[in-house]
Order: sequence, then structure tokens, then C-alpha cells
Amino acid sequence: MKYLLNVSLVPKRLYVLSLLTIALGLIPIHSWAFKISPCMRVLKLVDGIPTQDKVRDINFCGWLKEDYKSAVHEHMVLSSILLYAGRGGLNINKRGWKYPYLDKEEWAVRYVESNPWGMQPSYHLTKAIIYGVWWNDDPLMTMLYQGKDFLSGVNKFKNILEPGQARYPTSQLGVFIDAKDHLGHESHFGTLQHLHFMSDIKDSKITANERIKFTTDKALNWIRFAYDVATKVHHPDDPLTDKMDIGFSLKSIGLNVGADPKNLKVKSLFTPTSMDPDQRLKITHDVALGSMFHVIEDSWSSSHTCRVERSLGSKKIAVLKDVYNYDIQSKDKKNGGEPMHNLQDRYPTWLVNNVAQKNYQPYENGPVEVSAWLLSAVDQRLPWNDVETHLRNTIFAKIDDPSQKDGDCLFKRPKECVFDPLTSSCSK
Repeated sequence: MKYLLNVSLVPKRLYVLSLLTIALGLIPIHSWAFKISPCMRVLKLVDGIPTQDKVRDINFCGWLKEDYKSAVHEHMVLSSILLYAGRGGLNINKRGWKYPYLDKEEWAVRYVESNPWGMQPSYHLTKAIIYGVWWNDDPLMTMLYQGKDFLSGVNKFKNILEPGQARYPTSQLGVFIDAKDHLGHESHFGTLQHLHFMSDIKDSKITANERIKFTTDKALNWIRFAYDVATKVHHPDDPLTDKMDIGFSLKSIGLNVGADPKNLKVKSLFTPTSMDPDQRLKITHDVALGSMFHVIEDSWSSSHTCRVERSLGSKKIAVLKDVYNYDIQSKDKKNGGEPMHNLQDRYPTWLVNNVAQKNYQPYENGPVEVSAWLLSAVDQRLPWNDVETHLRNTIFAKIDDPSQKDGDCLFKRPKECVFDPLTSSCSK
């Protein structure tokens, strides 16, 4: 299909924004997990329903279909922060329930000041945590900026999300590398699918229990590294070394960012080289924190995992019964030709209820609750062994016997479902 635009009739600014709209519209929608919205950067509630808005009035992002602008991950992040810091702790009511996170200053939960170890409060920048949530989908951070730079990034990101290519673009202009070395490709289609809590195992002989263990171990290995960055055990200027065991070769990371592997720093992985040096130092730990949130949040998506209900005393938890592979799932087009991954990954009913009903969550181990706990763990510098144990017992808790019949997986969207956020229900 050709897109025609009469440039002579359109002011330059509107021309650029028109191209942005076209570029965003061409991104393969099925490749997004719970949606992120680098274009719509203001979080809102309308009648208790989470939605998003443009940063400024002249912004063509507002013309896009809902699937291209839903800030699902971002709302989960803000819900976790508010649960941890207390509602109103970030003064979100100053301008009504509207949260332009790009404008917000650093914040800290002050109780840390009175702890027996005398640690100083840990300050966070909400936008940097959200950048980290984007990172798992866009590890080269192509869509971090605004205006024409964002447009350029969108075009690059669109290329990254096209499967089956032999080579993919890096952060360097005009430089392409093999698919197996590309962070973006491997995150979505290859060996780094655990960044979205998905399995890269395609062997049908592997059992669900084995897939769960394999994916959980890889995800926790990444979270361990990111936790050390978030707690500043690893400083942004520390050398990136094999001893950190991040699950991807330093050679490949160097190819992605255009640096000699011997010169890679921790900040090389979490911030673009074009960013102001002081800003890179300031946000690296929060970008790592956001990346951990993304793994936790995606593990709750019914397009990534199958969860079933279990009782834990008087409480209910949703435990893992299986983990999916994106490449296989995206080819499964049972519902009118639409990939199954796309059918599941939209605003979940539980998140709408969580916001509308003030943190209502039927399961104790939900991603908002676990991410809020993780934020507390980061601020208190809890030992990694304690963190790993908590995560394995909550968000990554698994079923004892995957062969047991439990009915349908939780959180699945009914076939032919049109979700109405005002009623939190589906209509055919």
C-alpha cells in the first residue's frame, strides 16, 4: 500500500508528525507484550479507567488506534509506585488524576532515613523507571527522544520488529549486525525472550515444568544483575564484565552500541551514548529497576504464561502452569487470522479493577504488589538471596503438578471479545 502526502500543502511540523503517524501505524502490532506507549507520555484516569494522553496539543499520536498508544506497562509502574509510596505521595492530584511523568522530579520514601543502619533515602525518577520498562522491548532505546529523533527511532524500531531478517540495524547510523547478536531481535524472537518472561525453547518434547524452570532461572539471572545495578552495587561507570553474567555476550553488546567490549560500562547497556553524560549517570539505576518491573509484569500476561488459581491459607495466588514461546505463538492464528499473542496483550481487566477499585487485586502475588515490594527491597538494599526467595514464592510461584487439570488459564480474553473498560467486561 502506498501512502501519499502533498508536502506543499502541509507545514513542516505537521509533515513530520504525519510521517510519525504513518511510521507508528506500520509497526507490527502483534509484537508488543502488555503495551508500552513511548508516544503518549501522560498517564490519566477517566472515570477511574486508566488511559493516556499527548504531551502537547499538536501531536499526531492521539490519532492512532488504541492498540498503538495504550500505556499498560506505564500504568502498572505508576500503580506499583503509588502502592509503595502511598497514594498522593507523588502529588498526582495537584493537577487532577493526570500524571505527565516527564515533568516529575526525583522522589524518595522517607522512612528509610530512620532505619537502624542509617542509610540515606534512595531517590528515584519515575520517567527513568518507565524508560526501563520500555528497555525490554527496545533495548537500543531508539524511541527515547521526541520530535524528529523519535520519528527516526520509530522507523528503526519497526525494522527491528520484522522477524526473519539476517541482519538488523544498531544504534549506529547505517550499521547492521547479524540477528543472533542483536539485542532487539533476540529479545523478541531469540535467546533473550526471558526479558518478557517467555521461553526460547521450541522443542515439543520439553515439558511445561521444564519450560517454567528454564525461563524462571534465566529471568532471575537477569533480575539479579539488574538488582545489583538498581541498588548501586554496580555503578554506572563500572566496567561491564563477563563475571556479571548478564546472559548475553559482551561482544554482541559492543556491536549493538558501537563500542569495544573492553570499554563497555554498565551505563552502556541501559542508556544511549547520545544522552547527556550526567543524565546517564543519574538514571542508570532506575532504568535497571524498570527492566525488572517489565519481566514481572509480562509474567502475568496470558499471552506469555498460563496461570491457575491456588489457595495459600486464606489467600489466593495465581501460579505458573506453562510459559509460551513467542515465535510459535505468533504463528497460531485461530481467531479470525489474528495472532494469539495479539488477542491477549491489551489492557487487562484486573488492572482496570486495580485502579478503579483502589488497589483491588484478587491474587496476593500480582505484578503491582510484587513490583512495589521489589521497590522497597531496592531501597532497603535487601540481600539478593532474600529477594530471589521472595520472587520465587510470589510472582514466579509454579504449580506442583502441571499435568493436573485446572480448566482454562486465568486472565484469558474470551474469543471474539471486545473489551469495554467502562464495565470491565467483554461483549461479542
